[in-house]
Amino acid sequence: YSTDVSRIGTAATKFLTDKDITPHGLVMALTNASDGCRWGEVRKDENSGGADGEPFKANTDKVYKMYKNVDGYGETHWIIDTYGNDGTALPDTYTAFYHASRYGTAESSTGKYAAPEKTTGWFIPSMGQWWDILSNLGKIDLTNYRDDTGSYKYISGAAPIAVANMNRYLEKISGATPFSTGTGTWFWSSSEYNHLNACGVYFDSRDGLHLEYNTKRSSSSLRVRCSFAF
Repeated sequence: YSTDVSRIGTAATKFLTDKDITPHGLVMALTNASDGCRWGEVRKDENSGGADGEPFKANTDKVYKMYKNVDGYGETHWIIDTYGNDGTALPDTYTAFYHASRYGTAESSTGKYAAPEKTTGWFIPSMGQWWDILSNLGKIDLTNYRDDTGSYKYISGAAPIAVANMNRYLEKISGATPFSTGTGTWFWSSSEYNHLNACGVYFDSRDGLHLEYNTKRSSSSLRVRCSFAF
């Protein structure tokens, strides 16, 4: 969904180049890793004491920051590396990342969607990478919002257009899970809004597209659709 290597993210680019792989772009999964999961722990600002430039050091709490955040690989693996050996923290609390870590494996019955060699493997796209999915696959022009200082963005009429355009690609592939507005469909990003909320994309049932945030503990019908870089 993107061949702009500047949108792959620093961590993913380093992973690829360390393996002598020239970065080319990003790919979106054909199916969801989960159809209902929470993002993480409420009232915890992830890595707030970390170094500048590390995942989650800065919150993604403005629309222009959503556009700029392209570190889905780095954010996903920071959570997995931090909580993966912490008892049940990953499957019970950071459930979106748990499902992302298992997507494409036999253990999750998604082995046929295993990421190819010479890729990063699957990760949750950051808010900026979701931005690119909506722009490039959904054909929604988000250019005017790149410098928006608001805390979220609602775009009237955009949801059915984005869904229809994305589904034109998916309907050509057997077994792919289409997008829907239905009763409202939410997808998590890897990006943290603040200590209470995480960022995501919401296609509402009244035709609105939301670049939004939701409480980290919400799980009902909050989905995960992964990406990989290659």
